[in-house]
Amino acid sequence: MHVFLNNGVVNSEIAHLARALKVHGLFELMTDFMMTFKLPKRYGAISATWLSKKRFGKKCESLSSFSSILLTILPILVCFLTNIVDEDHALYANLLCLTMLRNIMGIIMMGPTDAMPYVEKLAELLHRHAELFVELYPTAIKPKFHHALHIPENMRYLGKLLTCFVTERKHRATKRAALFIFRHIDNTVTKDICNRQCVAFSGDDSLFKHQYMYAPKPLTVHGLALRHAKTVVLEYGQLQRCDIVYINTDEVCEVVDFWQHVENGAIVVRLRVFEQRGHNVWSRTSNIERIANVSCILEAVMWAPSGDDMMIIPPFRVSLR
Repeated sequence: MHVFLNNGVVNSEIAHLARALKVHGLFELMTDFMMTFKLPKRYGAISATWLSKKRFGKKCESLSSFSSILLTILPILVCFLTNIVDEDHALYANLLCLTMLRNIMGIIMMGPTDAMPYVEKLAELLHRHAELFVELYPTAIKPKFHHALHIPENMRYLGKLLTCFVTERKHRATKRAALFIFRHIDNTVTKDICNRQCVAFSGDDSLFKHQYMYAPKPLTVHGLALRHAKTVVLEYGQLQRCDIVYINTDEVCEVVDFWQHVENGAIVVRLRVFEQRGHNVWSRTSNIERIANVSCILEAVMWAPSGDDMMIIPPFRVSLR
């Protein structure tokens, strides 16, 4: 991920694409388009400051931003260009390049195991993207572009896709433990972190579960012991009430709530199922409800109002079918 998102490929390509959009008078239109999108609740809301002039710097050679923001902007940019650019447009090659980058990131985000069947496709995308990028933005090449070409080779060697150093997730915990330590900092902080981790293990069994309900309320319905919640945590992250989700039957739904049978532990979701109106366009109202296991949900999606309907950006893995 550092190759692409930490002052890497994605940062550079978005910045140079922004230059091209400004030349064609489309940058403000793209910003307005981005602001119409609603994110899954766990991500908060889109901010206009994500593409502010300050973040691009004086030379507009790289977009300074967090990885999560870049991963949100990227598919929206592809969606925007797809809607306004045809094969005769001057930005068509830019769209092809950005689409390949979005596909590369989509495979990488599938994780260490699920990405392995697509190693050859990833290798092809990396080379095609690099060739087109050099043609479009010849002055923007960095060493990280070359490093990216070695990713498929490393995947074949290790049998897994290693995308990050997971111990970096403990940076904040380490700083918190070291805040008021002034002597023997290494020994004291290490012991403190180990103690906190052991306390967390002993007091929260959800740490070892693939999916669980957040703050469930116990209920008894017709003699059945149930739990009810507005939020669950699944393998791909938190899911909340009113999130718009894409399910494995290629339907788009709104989450109503979650239920769990106490005896067998199975978690089900109550969904409001929408009607498809066009390509990636769905109705925003529905009286049809369905109960299904949470495993049917592929991912929570970004969406934007489109008149009385809504336009969604489907999960990347749907395009791989």
